[in-house]
Amino acid sequence: MLQLTVVLIIYMDKIMMKIVHLVLSTVLLTGCMTAHSGALDTKNPINFPNDLFAHQIKGNKCVVAKTEGLPPKDLAKMNANKLFENDTSLTVNHDDLSNRWSELLRQTYKAEATNDTRLAKDIVATLVYIAKSEALLSTRQVGHSTCWKNGDKNAICQHHTPQHTSFTFNAMMFSAIILKEHINESDKKILSKYFTKAYKRFVKPLALGSLKDDGFYEWGDGGIGVLAYAHWTNDKNLAYKEIKRRRNSMIKKITKDGYIHNNSFRGNRGYWYHTLGANSMFGYAMLARSFGVDLFQDEYLGPKLKLVALRTMEGDQDYSSFEKLGTRGNNVSRDPKDAKPHMHQLAVSLPTIMLKEFGMWANNSYTYNRLVKYESIDKFIGFNADCYYSSK
Repeated sequence: MLQLTVVLIIYMDKIMMKIVHLVLSTVLLTGCMTAHSGALDTKNPINFPNDLFAHQIKGNKCVVAKTEGLPPKDLAKMNANKLFENDTSLTVNHDDLSNRWSELLRQTYKAEATNDTRLAKDIVATLVYIAKSEALLSTRQVGHSTCWKNGDKNAICQHHTPQHTSFTFNAMMFSAIILKEHINESDKKILSKYFTKAYKRFVKPLALGSLKDDGFYEWGDGGIGVLAYAHWTNDKNLAYKEIKRRRNSMIKKITKDGYIHNNSFRGNRGYWYHTLGANSMFGYAMLARSFGVDLFQDEYLGPKLKLVALRTMEGDQDYSSFEKLGTRGNNVSRDPKDAKPHMHQLAVSLPTIMLKEFGMWANNSYTYNRLVKYESIDKFIGFNADCYYSSK
């Protein structure tokens, strides 16, 4: 009887050890998962600065010369469906839109930095005029499905239509936020009604849809538009939710070596698209930091952003490092005539961000420096890094 009891005790001990081992493994695994995906799961830290990314936009760096800007008021009459109807997968004709909303932003930053009340009121009047006309709200909300079909760069691609329409709305929200003290209650209601429609039809779908895509593109992959709407509506929960999901998206979309899925692997335009993505990621992180969440210091994302910067610097010094990467997906450029072996010329802020945030120099391309001087406002994030830093 005693022998049987001892055997049973030993047997039960073995079972309990297995159970304890299983429980500990589960706890450890859960802990790891929580640490990775839930690093921001704390009390909502969001605080909206008065001037979008600063308490007060200020300094000469926020006043930039007009380059190719077109009259912003004409946005009220734009037909984006017609504008983009002949776009191919490789070529996007967005200048008629982007040169107008970038001029709107150029004027906005100038008005705020110089305390030019008259200019500010003129800009507000333009915004209200555009809103009353319900400009661009009738634009198609779903792009053409033949983009890069069978890898064909000449395939008609109207995905750019709702995409660039969304960027236009983002810019208008930026302008309204910065000049809010110059907007009366009646006009605020008009703008709020307009922005809500724009958000539901274009900004939100683009931001959510991009989470399922491989690459990372303009305006923080669409997420900056959500942050703008959250600021305009004073919705701190929406802002925090957006930052948490975009953080997780960036962690997934940056490889262990610091390349960006899809962007960096697009053939002879790989570095060009890599710098677009890098500029967009860094700009998003800067805006998130102004809202109270420092993604540059995030335990998991921070080191990955630094690796993206390192690859950006390496590509600027030696383009062949990207030529050796190979290609992935269908949206790849292989024709030597399509090559863009330099930093993206619309990434106005990238050299400044690289230096300020990472202490890295990346501005060695003659082609980039020749082309970037025609740009006034960074069209990938809606603000210039020079202005951001001078306003702190």
